Amino acid sequence: MKDFLIYDGAGQIVQTGAVIEAMLPLQAAPENGRFMLEGVANPALEYVAAGEVVRRPNMPFRFSAVSVPADGSSAVTLAGVPAGATVRIVGPTSASGFADGAEIVLTFALPGEYQVFLELFPYIGVKEVINAV
Repeated sequence: MKDFLIYDGAGQIVQTGAVIEAMLPLQAAPENGRFMLEGVANPALEYVAAGEVVRRPNMPFRFSAVSVPADGSSAVTLAGVPAGATVRIVGPTSASGFADGAEIVLTFALPGEYQVFLELFPYIGVKEVINAV
């Protein structure tokens, strides 16, 4: 058996697996944007750049705090998130949107635990928790 990985034109690994050697060349479909490398990779931590599996960079970000009063006006500032990143908040109330490169100001009117997810390929996705008390 031969290990393989499939990646798209951006280098994002979309599939991994193992097949008998004779089936290995059949895994790729470059005409459909599916490129193949022989080997093993972890899509959550790695991607393909210049034909090599490399570590994905860490998402740049900074939270001003991880705890905030649930008064609807006290804020947590999220800075450094690259433009285009998906920002998703899951908690007693939820929201989602895209970062534009500016600071993101979060306020919470309801107490509870809020999970903040940041995603933008090729960065490693982030999950942080903010407690509104």
